[in-house]
Amino acid sequence: MKILILGNGKTGKSLKGWFEKQNCTVKIFDDDQSISQVNFVEAVEFCPDRVVLSPSFKKSHPLVQKLRQTSVVLSQLDMFGSLPMVSITGTNGKTTVVSLCNYILTNCNKKCFAVGNFGLPISEVLEKPFDWLICETSSFMLEQSFTPFAPNVSVLTNFDQDHLDFHGSLGQYALAKSLNFINQREDQVAIFNGDDPYFDYFSKQCCSKKLVVSTKRNANCCLDGKVVCFDFNNIRQTAICHWFDNLEKHDQTNYLLSFAVCVLLGATLEECIKYAETFSKPNHRLKKVVTIDNVTFINDSKATNVHATLAALKSVGGKVFLIVGGSDKGEDFSRLFPHVKNVVVCAIGQTANKIANTGKKYQKEVICCQTLDQAVHLGWSVLNSFGGGTVLLSPASASFDMFDSYAQRGEKFEEICKNISK
Repeated sequence: MKILILGNGKTGKSLKGWFEKQNCTVKIFDDDQSISQVNFVEAVEFCPDRVVLSPSFKKSHPLVQKLRQTSVVLSQLDMFGSLPMVSITGTNGKTTVVSLCNYILTNCNKKCFAVGNFGLPISEVLEKPFDWLICETSSFMLEQSFTPFAPNVSVLTNFDQDHLDFHGSLGQYALAKSLNFINQREDQVAIFNGDDPYFDYFSKQCCSKKLVVSTKRNANCCLDGKVVCFDFNNIRQTAICHWFDNLEKHDQTNYLLSFAVCVLLGATLEECIKYAETFSKPNHRLKKVVTIDNVTFINDSKATNVHATLAALKSVGGKVFLIVGGSDKGEDFSRLFPHVKNVVVCAIGQTANKIANTGKKYQKEVICCQTLDQAVHLGWSVLNSFGGGTVLLSPASASFDMFDSYAQRGEKFEEICKNISK
């Protein structure tokens, strides 16, 4: 069988290896011709039996449209979506929930793998024994599927504006996220964040069993003082959690979502709380890097949209020097400015002018810097003149204008901070 894989990133390379083990003839096409094995014409002339999409390829890509006339075109979810799976999507919080679920369940002797947008490609684990795949499922992955996706358990962490450059509109982005649960059967479970402003909009579309978590009100998984409560599908448990108040508000929701998943899959609430206490969050999320002369530097490079940056600002008190900006995903930055009246805002990257122009509409001056290094040093200088404060990198933008990834951006920020007084 001849297989053409679209995309030569981590997922594409893994798929190639997996198919070759099945004795298939495999070629890879990538829009970046420097890493592509074939060009457009050669890909068509290859006459593949199957075409498999990596997450960044849209259904509307010209090569996909051309090959659909003669080949079977599949996404990862088309191929592997029927495996025992928890599919976790949302604008923010996905990676934290995936990581925490995987950590708790592994400690409870469940054989699990974190896969998808975070962790391993799905094809990487197919030859290993597992009970569950804990999949971070991006809107890109959901939108590109050709067959209905119905995971055993779905999770929607939250919803807000993001990836408009890819999806074209907020409505299309919302539609992509809804594909995580709208095709689930009645015996499957969809978990929702009952505190999210879009909860009603999404939950009304759901035909499977609905499990709601909330930090503010009574729900299937909720808080009663220091007690975590779970009541769903004839499973009723409570457990005391003395440290829960130490979590940031958005992380309280992430942890409840994770607890709900893990209890459904056989863990107890007491086990969830026990193991979650020793859990370390993934990097580049409100990470305190260093404090020098009363100036604290915090790396929140993973905040690639306004929704995440607003959550970060709620978590940081005192005087704040906020570094924002990066590559443009079509984000509306006007939502940022009602919350930064007492914050020094510094913009970098492709979106710097867009952010500065938006600030003018709110009578808010935005300082523009050419590089991250300049911005960090300026923040250090400004906060020193104030007697201290926090330099917060929370860009509300993607990183691809200046860096290969948000991780590389965060690592560069930490390097600058640690060397700033030398």
